[in-house]
Amino acid sequence: MQRTHLENEISPEAVELMMSATETYYPLAQEYFQIKACLLGLPKLKNCDIYAPLPGGHRVLPLAEAKDLLLRSFGRFHPLFGRIAAEFFEKQWVDAKIRKGKYGGAFCSGLTPSLIPTSS
Repeated sequence: MQRTHLENEISPEAVELMMSATETYYPLAQEYFQIKACLLGLPKLKNCDIYAPLPGGHRVLPLAEAKDLLLRSFGRFHPLFGRIAAEFFEKQWVDAKIRKGKYGGAFCSGLTPSLIPTSS
């Protein structure tokens, strides 16, 4: 695993800390999956059910409202996350406009710290 840590430029201690924090909150994820199974009318979720939409849960948000929700959410998680997310909008790294020939979905072509995403 040391080679993987070196390639990812992360210390084994940081990975261990992340794993420990994740394992601490396993019960929260398990509770979420139990509730989702109940809402879907299933006795237990299968892997293919994890991303299934909940009934009545679809809502279309205008871009401005979605942006505000995202920035508030990231900012409440941690102020630094909020500032980083805001930078994506300020520098026009978010390409949300619908236009002919544009592929749908979420893509990021940034491969190195010196190569920032662009919308063209």
